[in-house]
Amino acid sequence: MRHILVLGGSYFVGRVFAMYAAMESDIRLHVVNRGHYPLHLAHVREYRCDRHNTAQLLCQLPNREFDAVVDFCAYQPGDISRILNCLSGRVHRYLYFSTASLYREDLVFPNETAPLTERFPPGQVGDYLRGKQALEAELAGFGQTLSWDILRPAYIYGPYNYAPRESWLIRQILQGRPVPFPVDATGRWSFVYVDDISRFLLGLLAQGRKPGQRIYNLAAPEQVSYPLLFRTLELGCGGAFPIRQVTCEQVSSDAIPLAFPLHGALCYDGSNISVELGIGYTPLETGMSHTIHALRPVIPGGRSRASGVDAAGAKI
Repeated sequence: MRHILVLGGSYFVGRVFAMYAAMESDIRLHVVNRGHYPLHLAHVREYRCDRHNTAQLLCQLPNREFDAVVDFCAYQPGDISRILNCLSGRVHRYLYFSTASLYREDLVFPNETAPLTERFPPGQVGDYLRGKQALEAELAGFGQTLSWDILRPAYIYGPYNYAPRESWLIRQILQGRPVPFPVDATGRWSFVYVDDISRFLLGLLAQGRKPGQRIYNLAAPEQVSYPLLFRTLELGCGGAFPIRQVTCEQVSSDAIPLAFPLHGALCYDGSNISVELGIGYTPLETGMSHTIHALRPVIPGGRSRASGVDAAGAKI
């Protein structure tokens, strides 16, 4: 029996992973989070605890060895070392979720060996990236005593996504509202489907206490653009939907919540983990269709099929 400790397993990626792992007969999952969204899954033990409260951690975590820790929610320097110090040598492997946004923005399709950014934007985004980069270095500092894997995902999409990205667009479509389409956008980006992350994680964990320190990008091969995204949404929703043509300048001036890049490229090479584990990425059309199907019942006023064109007769 493999005992896996999960930090932050109640929201999006962590929740989906817990659902997958709970179906594995040889895994016993131990999940630490603040308890706002209990999992209530068979064979999953939950600990209501703030990871920053060392006394709580020491009191609640069982005095046992863990085959691995899967950490979805470390953001501040010290978050990883606090956990490892509390467990004091009882962890054999650490899998940490970082972000592909750490790569320099001027790079084209970077793989795991590409240089990281040295310039951070102001505000919360910059603080987030600084924290992720510092935590990668923090984990690497345990390299003499611990096997670890750093995972750098691109834009994650799928059911349970609490970030208003693809879910905002799907909500607009299913409620019959015209969806803003940026006609002059040239941006491209990489996606990774949330279920694929769970399959990759289970593949890595199946390797057992494999020694070493490795970094993986998580990014499907499609280079997604707004035209491709809207065509995929049209297929997943079962037909055409009303759009409203806007310019990138309007997106900015009117604070239109389009979450993906309007210009430039945030595309990454995520092939290494796929080749190593023999696990392919879910095609965008399939993953987005599953996402729409999951969201449809929970969106008030959602329609089974939306159709139409914008006021100018335009259609994607």
